[in-house]
Amino acid sequence: MEEVYHVITSEKEKPALDFNYLKEKAIDLLQRNTGKQWTDFNTHDPGITILEVLCYAITELSYRTEYDMVDILENPPHSKEKPKDSFFNPAQILSSGCVTFDDYRKLLLDLKSIKNLRIFEQKPKRDFKGVFDIELELFPAFNNAEFKQVIRERIKNILG
Repeated sequence: MEEVYHVITSEKEKPALDFNYLKEKAIDLLQRNTGKQWTDFNTHDPGITILEVLCYAITELSYRTEYDMVDILENPPHSKEKPKDSFFNPAQILSSGCVTFDDYRKLLLDLKSIKNLRIFEQKPKRDFKGVFDIELELFPAFNNAEFKQVIRERIKNILG
């Protein structure tokens, strides 16, 4: 007669990796806390749909955190593929352009030659509004007439 082995555990070892387990536990918690106020616990319920998305996100994040950081950031050794772009650059994450004076100030301060700057609105001449001046303070090594023209061109290119 063959022996049959069973391993029974009361709780899962890594429950965050099991979508169905997370969903069952969350629905149990909802049933205990909402009682008769929640109308339905079926998949067509928008609250359950949101719960499923949350369970999926937790499962996906848990799966990814199981990887070693080197595996996430680098290609395998001896790979001829282009290195992975593991992180988004600011232009991809920050979808809107500059809005405030501080936004423009930070954008221009990224130019290595600018030590400090101030943006202020000109006093309106006639009906022209929205005309601004930029007062620059350059680092001493860049404070010459030739480079001032270069920096003006760079600022024009950045600000459009």
